[in-house]
Amino acid sequence: MNLKKDEKLKLFQSHLSQYYPECSEREQEDPEALYIVEKMLKTCGSERSLKITLHILRNMKQKDLTASLERDEQHSETCWEWAEPAL
Repeated sequence: MNLKKDEKLKLFQSHLSQYYPECSEREQEDPEALYIVEKMLKTCGSERSLKITLHILRNMKQKDLTASLERDEQHSETCWEWAEPAL
């Protein structure tokens, strides 16, 4: 699947609206990534937004993006665990 950035974003937004309508405004036709991210974070929180994003990327068969996001998340969790002081 070789889509342009705007096409991928619109497809992602379509999946988001279809499967997670509470995290998307159907009336809003703004395809800007920042708007989508802000709306998801505001409505769903960061952990749920990540899970939703991974689910949608898998449905879109974006294996490289899914793997990259999962690696980044695992790295981030490891950094936070390392940074927490021992009790």
